[in-house]
Amino acid sequence: MGYGIDEEDDEIVLDPDIKLRRGYVWLPYTVPRIRRIFKEDYNVELIWCNCWYKCGRSPFYKQRYRLQDIDTGREICRDLTMDDLRCFLAKNDYPLYDEKSAVNASKPKRNKGAVRFMQAVEDIMHS
Repeated sequence: MGYGIDEEDDEIVLDPDIKLRRGYVWLPYTVPRIRRIFKEDYNVELIWCNCWYKCGRSPFYKQRYRLQDIDTGREICRDLTMDDLRCFLAKNDYPLYDEKSAVNASKPKRNKGAVRFMQAVEDIMHS
């Protein structure tokens, strides 16, 4: 069979040919990173949809966005939240940071305490 659960040790036994890969359903991409990915890879612009007057005052309100093709101006998709976009990018294995991300900047523009915190989080994630 090649795989199974060893009842004495509660250990999962796999064939040596089977490779495991960590997959994510959601990652905390920043809004500028999401905009860069869609612009560079899909030639699509992320546009905020103003829903209604005083819509941000509702406790259940989430900002909605639409995707629009940069060349043609044609609307591709609408009523997307940032969580929807973050899930899409995580499922398609986009890296959380790129060379333009604030984490990779030689002189970070962020608060030094925030930069140290993000580096600590990164160290924890990679250990």
